[in-house]
Amino acid sequence: MGSEKVKVNGKHYFLLVNSNKTVNRWESTNIDSKVSTKQCKNCGCKKSTNSFYINSSSIDGFSNNCRDCDYNYNQIKRKQYHLVNQSK
Repeated sequence: MGSEKVKVNGKHYFLLVNSNKTVNRWESTNIDSKVSTKQCKNCGCKKSTNSFYINSSSIDGFSNNCRDCDYNYNQIKRKQYHLVNQSK
């Protein structure tokens, strides 16, 4: 395991390189976010990071939408799916 320094658009980034020579931006164990609150992109409310799902591909380690907004979105999608597939 090592690291590699990469310059993109004038900014320097350190990427983790494993023994297979593939580059990983983050590992789930390395997400040690200093963020304690975050603003939901959907509803705009500032909430504790406990109100967000963990997303290792995000820079801060949390999803963009809060759990409540994700839940509501999934409920709407389920209803739409059942309405569309009910007639088949």
